Amino acid sequence: MNEHYRTLKFSPIDPTSTCAKTDRGYDNLTLKHPALAVMTDFRLVPAATITPQASLSKALEKMKTVGVRMLLVLDDEGTLKGLITAHDILGEGVIEYVEKHRIKREELTVNEIMQPIMALHGLPLQEVLNSTIGDLIHTLKGKGLQHVLVSTVEFGEAKIRGIFSAAEIGRQLGLEMDPMAPARSFAELEKVLLHTRAAA
Repeated sequence: MNEHYRTLKFSPIDPTSTCAKTDRGYDNLTLKHPALAVMTDFRLVPAATITPQASLSKALEKMKTVGVRMLLVLDDEGTLKGLITAHDILGEGVIEYVEKHRIKREELTVNEIMQPIMALHGLPLQEVLNSTIGDLIHTLKGKGLQHVLVSTVEFGEAKIRGIFSAAEIGRQLGLEMDPMAPARSFAELEKVLLHTRAAA
């Protein structure tokens, strides 16, 4: 073998070990289940993406085709530049931008409306691996976020491993959440959880 390869270290197997489950391996998810169970893992599900130069109508059309409400924005080299949601496209921000810059809505591109990477929040994968769904919601409830990226480093390169969506977590927990709501944040998700508990 090549002398540059390293020898991996063995460790004893814990006699209480159970087999790991996929994110679809849990029935009736609760707040005590692993946070990983509600993460969209980009190793298993390809990320829905769009380029910064794409029009808003093209971005919205892709969301409808793929069945998502959020797209990651990647440049031609595949580098993450930000993300854009259906709420970003359909919300008041677009109207304000058009009026401020005096341009037509159809002239807007994703780059002008997206949430830039510097404004995004991320959780390290290692932090997620040892957390529950309850931990996740508790951590993010005060941020007013709809989506949170999960970051990692693979062979020295920064990677986005997956994403958490407040709306998707609510769906997987079986909560009754307004499907017509333009945005669903982690703070709103906690309110629904508290209401559900109170009604139980």
